[in-house]
Amino acid sequence: MKILLTGASGYLGGRLCDALVNRGYTVRALVRRTSDLSGLPSSSPTNGASLELAYGDVTDYPSLLDACSDCDIIFHTAALVEPWLPDYSRFFSVNVGGLKNLLQAAKETKTINKIIYTSSFFAVGPTDGYVADENQIHPEKVFCTEYEKSKAAADKVALQAIAEGMPIVPVYPGVIYGPGKLTTGNVVAQLLIERFNWRLPGYIGRGNDKFSFSHVDDVVEGHIAAMEKGRIGERYLLTGENASFRHVFDIAAIITGTARPKFNIPLGLIEVYGWISALFARITGKLPLISPPTVHVLRHQWAYTCDKAKVELDYRPRSLKDGLEEMLPWPLRSIRLNAERNLCCFFCFMLVQLLFVALAGDGSNKKLVGLQKLSYGECCRKQEKNGSCRSTAAFSSSSSLRSLCIFFTNFTLCTKLKLTGEEQLFRRLGRVANKPPLFTIKWVIFLILFNGSN
Repeated sequence: MKILLTGASGYLGGRLCDALVNRGYTVRALVRRTSDLSGLPSSSPTNGASLELAYGDVTDYPSLLDACSDCDIIFHTAALVEPWLPDYSRFFSVNVGGLKNLLQAAKETKTINKIIYTSSFFAVGPTDGYVADENQIHPEKVFCTEYEKSKAAADKVALQAIAEGMPIVPVYPGVIYGPGKLTTGNVVAQLLIERFNWRLPGYIGRGNDKFSFSHVDDVVEGHIAAMEKGRIGERYLLTGENASFRHVFDIAAIITGTARPKFNIPLGLIEVYGWISALFARITGKLPLISPPTVHVLRHQWAYTCDKAKVELDYRPRSLKDGLEEMLPWPLRSIRLNAERNLCCFFCFMLVQLLFVALAGDGSNKKLVGLQKLSYGECCRKQEKNGSCRSTAAFSSSSSLRSLCIFFTNFTLCTKLKLTGEEQLFRRLGRVANKPPLFTIKWVIFLILFNGSN
């Protein structure tokens, strides 16, 4: 039996390819010539298995038709997974147009017995105030992201094809997390890296809306079970534990032995940062992790039950705690807590502080000078036992010198980050600002500069 796997170079696709080859299947992996193939099996297959690379793209019909030749099973995991893109049409050309091309190629091939189509929980829709199952169809009244809109449209294409007799088994993973490639599809790992890199110092909003978290290896097992046991035309939710991102951060803190976040970052503030990041993305071409559509998603609940998959596919998702215990050592290794990264952080912080020194240095901005006085006094009170502020206090006779003293005091505090934990930078920023509006400005400017330096 020969299997065609689209999206083999992606996060889920790479793990699925590895699992299929290890189980002895003959796999043809559809990849682009520009794809990163590091997630594919590196060793020679054994047990009669084989791995063949087919170069092409789901938006290129001739290459897709060639890839389908002589195949019996198709796993269609290929998708454009981003919360935001400057060109929204790409979502529909890949996620909807790619599926249409695949179905047409499968019809022409005439050897395809089953198509496992990887949809998304986004195609099922939000679940504000309840937990949904496979019977829910996206209401299509409001969409948080263009990705969600494209996956809902693709789901309609798949269901229509099922009605016309195509042998499709749609599966719907939740928020996928786990070890492996750091891609947009592995958003939990990215957020935890931001958390431990000091760029996400608090909980996201109130942090109470639940998402359904699926470990990548559980989703892989669910895909294989759908091939072996899934009924054609039936939908299966491959979701997991329903939990909030607050719960995720708390579990991560317990596992790593670090402090939990002490405050919530308002979604409004995150949205402001998202708009600015989107603007910079249009200039630099570097896609942001957080964008306005991301915030729209966070304003809703996405909770589901996978009871049907448990019964029919013997799907057994692991708990969120067990999954994070397995995953966390991997993203923590990805955090570059070396001197070079710390230096970038310090320089970005210095630039932000210099901006406020310039604004308050001549004493004309009474409000800023007053805030700097308060924060300076607090810093001195915190450290006068060590005598670390006494030398600078003697030179604080003018507002300019006072601001510079505060700047260097805060820089000294900032250099202790690698010893005192990831929260200290933002605590110092908050103490220097001493009021939410100024803290908001400093936090946003710092993040823009720090992100731009990486």
